[in-house]
Amino acid sequence: MILMMSVLPMPRIRRRLNHRRQLEFLVDFSQWLADGQAPDAALAGMELLAKERKDRHQYQVIKQLRSALAQGKPVAVGMQNDFSKELQVLVDIGQRAGCLPELIARHQVFNDRRRQLLKRVGQGLTYPLVLLLAAIIAVAFIGAVVLPKFQSIDTLSGLPLFSGMLQTLGIAIVQVGPLVILTIVLSIPLMVIGLPRYRKRLPHHFQNIFILTVINAYHAIYLLQGLSLFLACNISLEHSLRLFEARCSSYLREHVKAMRKSLGRGETRMPKVFATGLLNPAVLYRMEVGAATRQSKRILFAHLADRIMLDTERLVITRQRTMAYLCYSVAILLILLIIFGLGQLFTELAQQWA
Repeated sequence: MILMMSVLPMPRIRRRLNHRRQLEFLVDFSQWLADGQAPDAALAGMELLAKERKDRHQYQVIKQLRSALAQGKPVAVGMQNDFSKELQVLVDIGQRAGCLPELIARHQVFNDRRRQLLKRVGQGLTYPLVLLLAAIIAVAFIGAVVLPKFQSIDTLSGLPLFSGMLQTLGIAIVQVGPLVILTIVLSIPLMVIGLPRYRKRLPHHFQNIFILTVINAYHAIYLLQGLSLFLACNISLEHSLRLFEARCSSYLREHVKAMRKSLGRGETRMPKVFATGLLNPAVLYRMEVGAATRQSKRILFAHLADRIMLDTERLVITRQRTMAYLCYSVAILLILLIIFGLGQLFTELAQQWA
């Protein structure tokens, strides 16, 4: 029995497509549909391309989708093993409403904008942080490794002022550095996942922390853009929120539940429905103005998402400049400490050896 089991080939576990490839696949699929092809014919064309490229993974995905269509099921049913729940819902809605190409195209635009926003958060701080890290490592190495060796020289009674400061700081970095790094690594998941959920319980002056503001803005953009997509397919606001509630993060789900409860109580004023703490007062005011002009909810939500993104980008740029100046200032001070510390040390040694 053991021999037979060893001879039998083990089933290969197919890895799930990453989000970028999932979206690229759906964009290609929607383009085939936009050219007037039926779903099965579009998948047949994509299958030929996958064979030419020898992309076995994509070929298996297409085969599974065509199998679902052959059984009379929607395309979204065949997507369950290889696509995110968000894209499954999107395709299901688009196929039912007959607007899948437009829906996928708009989703791609919105997704690219959100990704650009996330990139911009850390993009401007890469070089300043690298410079600061290099300066800290240099101080730690010189202060904790190099300078103690000079103290063993008999002619050197004691380290000069800046040399002593450099050594003390270097030893402190070596001793405390690992603990600081561990604390930062452990605090990142807490700030990204935990703090947004308990933001309302924090003191008022802690609720406007930069990272919390950015996370909150990202969730607001994600919600408003998604609602704009669903409303474009003639889905009601209540149904759109219900779809979001089933697939969004736990933090966003709390706000969506509150919005649905407000709609269930018969509230029709959009600023009141969305006054859950997710949108800041400025966005709610813009929503009130847009609703007063009888602007369609689809266009209104898309415009609000754009405004939040623009405001967040400005905030990110401002904070990046402040952080960059801080990193540069600390790095320059550390470099000057190294220069003065080693300069004083070598000057004193030269005088004693002269």
